[in-house]
Formats: sequence, structure tokens, C-alpha cells
Amino acid sequence: MIRRHVRNGLIWALLGVALVGGCARDSTDPNAPVSRDPNVIVAYVACGIAPAIQIAKESFEAANTGKSVRMEVGQPPELVARIEQGAVPDIIICPGDSEIGMLERARLLDPAAGATIGYCRVAIATPTARPVSLSHPKDLAGDEVESIAMATPGINSIGTDGKHALERIGVWDQVQNKLVLFSTPLEAVTAVAEGEADVGIIFDPCPVLQLPDLVPPDSVTVVATLSPGEQRSVKIRLGVHRRSPNQLLVRRFVEVINSEELRPELAEVGLPGP
Repeated sequence: MIRRHVRNGLIWALLGVALVGGCARDSTDPNAPVSRDPNVIVAYVACGIAPAIQIAKESFEAANTGKSVRMEVGQPPELVARIEQGAVPDIIICPGDSEIGMLERARLLDPAAGATIGYCRVAIATPTARPVSLSHPKDLAGDEVESIAMATPGINSIGTDGKHALERIGVWDQVQNKLVLFSTPLEAVTAVAEGEADVGIIFDPCPVLQLPDLVPPDSVTVVATLSPGEQRSVKIRLGVHRRSPNQLLVRRFVEVINSEELRPELAEVGLPGP
């Protein structure tokens, strides 16, 4: 029986980045200009991407004297909710299309100003201490797998992309009684890491597995990755708020993230290049 893990008040200690309450609401008028320091990019960052963005932040600040990036780190649903409620960061960075897509459809982000900064793919993982052998992803429908942990489709990218992939390989309907859905990827991966789920649907590379303070190293093992024909391309996206007063500075930050010299270092912490 899987116990749901609720991570209220997520403590962010990694790399000295603090989880904070969010940007102040500058105005209830969605077209009003935002008053903010023109030398500071305010970045909402999904927690698993934070190690890579911290590296990019340091590189950007070293190359741009007097300019800085203020990171505010959290779970993607929380970051989206803060923006929907009126917070105005310059950028938000998340794996997958669901979160940023929702904000674009709500006309809170500018689709033309955003960027793809990496790619990942859907994978199947098991507890390292109690691995499940799969010769093919279709084996998820077999008797050996009794429980499948996954973030909820529709509100989370890995849930949405995971469902799409399971539909493509033809097992979505067969695994309905095995699914245990979680609000965030961290909760789902934690269930796998602690052996409370036989398998989990995750991204590969999995950003959450870059958080050793939250998920023990080597506690989760990827046992199958889906082929390109079994999944759609999964982007790691940077979205730009329509009201951001620092869009020119944001472009320079994106150039640093996507620079050839920084790319190998970012790939080592879970952000492979576009």
C-alpha cells in the first residue's frame, strides 16, 4: 500500500538557494508596468533544475558585472499558482510543456520570448533496493508490476507526457488500477526511492534525482527508456512573463545557458542541451 508523501514547506538547502514567498504583486492591472531593479532577473525555477541554473547564474554574473539572477525555487505547480495569482517573475523554468503551456494560454507568458534550454525523455524507474525487471515498457501491464507512481497528468508535465507515452505503447487502459498519482514529481520519485511503488514514470535525466538532500543518491534506477516513436519530444523550457521589464537581460541569460562552453557542465547536473 503506497503512502502519499506530502512535502509542505520544502526546505531548499542545496547550493545555498532559498525558497521564498514569491515576487510582490506590482499591480492588479495586467497591463501596468512593473517597477523593478533593471539589473536583476527574477527567476522562478523548478527545484530539480536549480543545480544547473545555479551554475548558469554564476557564469552570467561573472560575465556581466553589476547584473544578477535572483532564483526562487519550488515545485512547478506552486510556481505556476503564484504567477496565476499575480506574481511577476521575469522568467519561469520547468521541464516539459504543461506548466509553461498553461501560463501561455492564460496570456501570462509571451510565447515568442521563451526558449528551449534542454531536452529529456520519459523513462521507467524502480527502487534500486527492490528492482523490477522489464524487457519492454509494455511489461508494465504484467503481473510483476502492482503499483506505478506518477505525477498527475494535466497539471504536471511528467504526468502528461507519461500518460501520452503509455497511450502510445498501448498500456494506459491496462494499468489504470495500478496508478498512484501524486501532486508533484518529487512525491512520485520519493515513493519509488523508498520502495513504496514497484515502478515510477519519470523524466530521464530526472531533475529530482539531482537533489541528494531530498532523494537519496542511487536509490532509484532507470530500467527502461521509451524510444522516440513511443513518446513526444520533451523540452526543458524557459518562459518569459509578458510584463517582465528585463527581457533584454533575459536574452543574455538564455545565451549563457545555451552556450557551448557551459553545456557539458550543465549536462552533468541533469540539463542536457537543446
